[in-house]
Amino acid sequence: MTLRCAFVGLNSGELRYMREDGHIVDRDDKVLAGNPFDISMGVLASCSIPGVFKPVEMNGEWYVDGGIRENVPVEGAVSNLGVTRPYVIVSGPSGLNYDAQVGSGDLISILFRIQSIQSDESERDEVAYARSSGAVVIEPELSVHETMEFDPGTLRINRDYGWMRAAEAMHEADAATQQVNREIIETRLQAWKRERQMKPGSPHEFDQAMLNEVGQLKLHLQSLLGSADKDLLPPDAQQWWTRSEGDDAPAAS
Repeated sequence: MTLRCAFVGLNSGELRYMREDGHIVDRDDKVLAGNPFDISMGVLASCSIPGVFKPVEMNGEWYVDGGIRENVPVEGAVSNLGVTRPYVIVSGPSGLNYDAQVGSGDLISILFRIQSIQSDESERDEVAYARSSGAVVIEPELSVHETMEFDPGTLRINRDYGWMRAAEAMHEADAATQQVNREIIETRLQAWKRERQMKPGSPHEFDQAMLNEVGQLKLHLQSLLGSADKDLLPPDAQQWWTRSEGDDAPAAS
């Protein structure tokens, strides 16, 4: 399998890739001087979010997340590798949430906001290029969870949402079909939000009104699943309404 795993050199500021043989190449696909590495090193470098994970050193240069320069590196696949039908997976929805407080915040918060705006604009341009190259673009419309959120139930919902968005793109689903799928995910998120509020030891643990609300949401989810295109749903989709997102036990009735 041909591989190009992207990361950015802190010392040079340049976009680099690791090939399947462990060699590091530049953005024109020319091999750089130095030893090859185990592919796991390239993956670690590509995942090294600045300020969160330590940079990865290879051949005398420190590397961080490739998204610093390019979140959707389809140009290299089309220009250098001759890919004629790219499939592009975008991990987050376009745009930023409105922040009413940022203008009155400190300089650091303003700079972080500017960086987010610049990153969003860059990704929009990259996705536009991908579409113009004939790529099948798979991207979320909803923000299911934040980057550093690790709640198992929310991650499970996001995984299924990605599966559904991929199926929609592959089957060229119409707007009405996609809207049903979107409502399925939104309903699951609402139900899980309420379920989390009723966790043992919480003030709402025995809240009957909230329990009834969860039940209504689960019944609405059942109805939505019944009207959805089964080819665009993961294999276990018909069980979503019967269980809690937090575990595999049946949901309360």
